[in-house]
Amino acid sequence: MKNWKKCLEHDVKERSKNPQQAKSLLKMAKIRSKDNNRRERTEENTPLIVESHWEIIKQLTTALLKLDGYKSYSQECLITYLKEFQDFKQDELQLLNQLRKLRNDIDYDGKFLDQEYLERNQDKIKNIQNKLEAEIEKEINH
Repeated sequence: MKNWKKCLEHDVKERSKNPQQAKSLLKMAKIRSKDNNRRERTEENTPLIVESHWEIIKQLTTALLKLDGYKSYSQECLITYLKEFQDFKQDELQLLNQLRKLRNDIDYDGKFLDQEYLERNQDKIKNIQNKLEAEIEKEINH
């Protein structure tokens, strides 16, 4: 995983803080999450649900960066940001990195996943999403 200094040198740019875009990203992530929750869980659509979970986390993390005045051009740097500036445990960061890699494997290689993967990690993923949402709402209402 990259360190924050390297991210700032190459993949993350400072911008004006943008609470409006952060609110919009939070709203979109909540809509996507609601849609994900309505989906029937099957072996066939497991990769799509996992991919959607990563997209939600990506949007929520991007919202936090907007609140801090950054724009990331690297999904890996999104995780680095959470490691550096948010209260995430090592196992949560490892799961996020795994989701990022799985999303790439799904999108670029057509990888399929066992439904058991989602069942095993669903609660952890949802906890991360809730944690991110709470932090964004705290920052917006601050």
